[in-house]
Amino acid sequence: MNARNIETPEETKDTDEAFQLEEFFLNSLKGIYSAENHLIKMFPKMVQAATTQELRDVLTDHLDVCMNQIVKLENVFELLGEKPREKKSEAIEGLTREAEDLIEETKEDSMTRDVALIMAVQKIRQYKIATYSNLVRLAASIERHDAENILIAILDEETEADMILTGVVEGNITIQ
Repeated sequence: MNARNIETPEETKDTDEAFQLEEFFLNSLKGIYSAENHLIKMFPKMVQAATTQELRDVLTDHLDVCMNQIVKLENVFELLGEKPREKKSEAIEGLTREAEDLIEETKEDSMTRDVALIMAVQKIRQYKIATYSNLVRLAASIERHDAENILIAILDEETEADMILTGVVEGNITIQ
């Protein structure tokens, strides 16, 4: 056997670590893909529950953004040579359950409900921002810059949407 074909323990460890990182990246991608698909089912309920037209418009716009993000995530799967698959996101399911509870606990057609909805959506958005930030870093680490660029675009959309929601709160929610 040729000595050049034998991996040292350090090279084996590096290869294993790289494989694990790629698998973790793929599993995380499946998780956020599941989360986005879950959210497109939840957002119409939140739109319907919103009191102000401004908040309904912002939530409707974000529903469209989520649907486009699903397409972008499917492109990332394709770049990786994988079929888009979901891995259940317990975090998003918990956050959307909380949003449903807040809708039930607040008075219909009240600014309190809008504040509750905004709070719920911002919690969801912060989870998504954290996830996409880490996916960007993982894509860079495994040198998948094609996927990294798509994920950066999604992260930018999430950050912008968070600022828009903050503006809705600051501009319209006051105690009378």
